[in-house]
Amino acid sequence: MQQGIAKGDVLSRIAGIAFIVGGVLLIVGNILHPRVSDPSNMQALIQSIAGNTGGLWELDHLLLAAGIWGLMIGVVGV
Repeated sequence: MQQGIAKGDVLSRIAGIAFIVGGVLLIVGNILHPRVSDPSNMQALIQSIAGNTGGLWELDHLLLAAGIWGLMIGVVGV
C-alpha cells in the first residue's frame, strides 16, 4: 500500500496556496491596522479610527477576514 500525496492532487495544492496567501494577507492586514501609542487609551484609538478616511479601515479588516479564511481553508485541506 502506497501512501502520500498523489501527483495530481488539486485539493492539496489549493490548501498549500491558501496557507501561504492567508498568512501573507494576515501579515499585511496587521501592518496596516491603525495603532496608538497607549493601547489603554480608547478615546485616542476611536479618534484614530474616525479620522482615518479613505477606506483604509475597511480594507484592513477585509484583508484580515480574507487571511483568516485562507488559513481555515489551508487547515481543512491539509
